[in-house]
Amino acid sequence: SPQGNDGAPGTHAGAAASLARLGGGPDVSAARLLFLVAAWTLCVVAWVLGAFAYPSLEVEVMRGTRFQRSVVRSLASTLVGLSRRRKWCAFAALGFFSIVVPVVKLVCTIFLVCKLFFVPAKTVRASHDRLLWALTSLAPYQLTDLLIGLFFVAFFNSDSSTATLREGFYWFFAYCIASLVSSEVLAGAFPRADAMAKAQVELELGDGVERRASIASSRASAGSAAPSNSPLISKDTRAEDPQLPADDPKGSSVAVVVLFAAIFLSFSAVCARSDQAVLEVRALWSGVSVDRTAHSTSGLIRKTLPVLTQPSVAAVLLAMVAGVPLLYLCALFAALAAPPQAAFKTGCLDVVVDFLRPWAASDVLALAALLFLFTAQDEHTLTMVPSGTYAFYALLGAGFSFFFLRWFVDVERPAASPPPSPGSCRTSLDTRMVGPPEVRAQRCGPPRAWALLAAWLAMCLVARGGVPNAASHFSFPTLDSVCKQMLPVADEALRRAAPASFGQCQNHASQPPQPCSGSGLLVDTASEDGYVQAVWMG
Repeated sequence: SPQGNDGAPGTHAGAAASLARLGGGPDVSAARLLFLVAAWTLCVVAWVLGAFAYPSLEVEVMRGTRFQRSVVRSLASTLVGLSRRRKWCAFAALGFFSIVVPVVKLVCTIFLVCKLFFVPAKTVRASHDRLLWALTSLAPYQLTDLLIGLFFVAFFNSDSSTATLREGFYWFFAYCIASLVSSEVLAGAFPRADAMAKAQVELELGDGVERRASIASSRASAGSAAPSNSPLISKDTRAEDPQLPADDPKGSSVAVVVLFAAIFLSFSAVCARSDQAVLEVRALWSGVSVDRTAHSTSGLIRKTLPVLTQPSVAAVLLAMVAGVPLLYLCALFAALAAPPQAAFKTGCLDVVVDFLRPWAASDVLALAALLFLFTAQDEHTLTMVPSGTYAFYALLGAGFSFFFLRWFVDVERPAASPPPSPGSCRTSLDTRMVGPPEVRAQRCGPPRAWALLAAWLAMCLVARGGVPNAASHFSFPTLDSVCKQMLPVADEALRRAAPASFGQCQNHASQPPQPCSGSGLLVDTASEDGYVQAVWMG
């Protein structure tokens, strides 16, 4: 048949041919499936060894003194300790990201891999698209336990304590990297499914153009021609055909992305340039601080991290915390700024954004700092936000902003789904869907933005007010308060260190208190009035 104004019948036929070409043939290569099985096996072994079999870190406090204590922690022992101290918020968050997410990810990954052995990829993608998205998006949050361990080692390396990373830390690191790689390889097994979706979009658009041409023809026959400068799809035509997709209000989405990107970059610059301490850890003894350790964000990332761990591990974590987020923002802005009709807009740029998103961990660093604040609390340890500083709140602000940029920016409606109802919107669950701007749905940002701002303010207020059930500590505004507070501490120290009596300990008739130190009389004098003997004192 002859082509219409925009070549709609030709496009329709081409899309149908694309669907026919993509219908059969093998979907996933055997090499990819074998790699996924091997990576899954490595993930299982590394996670079990890192979380349960081996300790992650070791801390020695007051080494060389009678108050010395040693703490060896693994992920499992940390969770048990949090439950015993009733730190339920930290227990739930750490358990979710370190236990629940890995278990769900491992089970769902092997489930999808097994289906790919027998079912075409397009069928698996169609029925488990959201599951595949969840596996890829939640993978970076498994790094939370690793970053908390690094906070522990950094803050407990001080004058009064030493901390070292143990083999469990490196096993868990191997699990996290293998999990991220396997997620990307698994997601890359579905390019044909994306091509199927694009062909389906073109097919539906061909139907839509034919329907619009029919409407325009009927209006012309009725004597109501459209203005010469109006597009083929006019607003009046949309009103007459409610099945046609709505216009793309892209500007509001881009504005929200620019806003949160500016907030993220501003707070990140504050954290990078400021020397203010982000957190402070105090070693307590009977409520008195005997040691204090504080680090800035820039000091932790640039100085402390490379010293405490292996160079390869430090390089990967530095890239994920600082380098990859900047690359992700650049790719995101390029994808949003590119013309919708450009071929590379739905090609290379979208692929780059989807690839970089799981490897960016700025929000994971902020989450780890918040959980460390709640976790490192017991009768001997007090973790707090230093008074008069803003670095911790800036770190939380940067993390919450990047959280928004990770989850709520590429808000698109799948091409095959019906138009959204008024007031509804979709999240980045639909990021890998393709299609021209006519099939883009309304973006939604302000409600989530306000909710995120409220969550950030709530976390700042909680941190400023002090962690609930934190160890009690004392403040000494005057020298007299210092002396009064030190009296029971000095008395207890003397009771433990000094003997109960001193003098002639062999004089059993006088029954000197034990333990006793000494062998001679303290005083032995004689005069015309008599003599004086001091056998012992205590």
